[in-house]
Amino acid sequence: MSPMRTCIGCRKVKPAETMQRVTRNKVSGDLVFGGPSLGRGVWVCSEACRERALESGAFDRSLKTRGRSS
Repeated sequence: MSPMRTCIGCRKVKPAETMQRVTRNKVSGDLVFGGPSLGRGVWVCSEACRERALESGAFDRSLKTRGRSS
């Protein structure tokens, strides 16, 4: 059974393998979508949820940082 994660765009709980992890680069402040990365991460389930999270500032709140959105 896969670990379950909550999407920060729609707040639905889904298996981690169906979602994309997002972190923030400590040096540049850019959001890093997918791929292995260290540190605090959040999850999105779709492109629509990614856009919703960018517009609402959910990444800054969830990652407890302010930075650039790429």
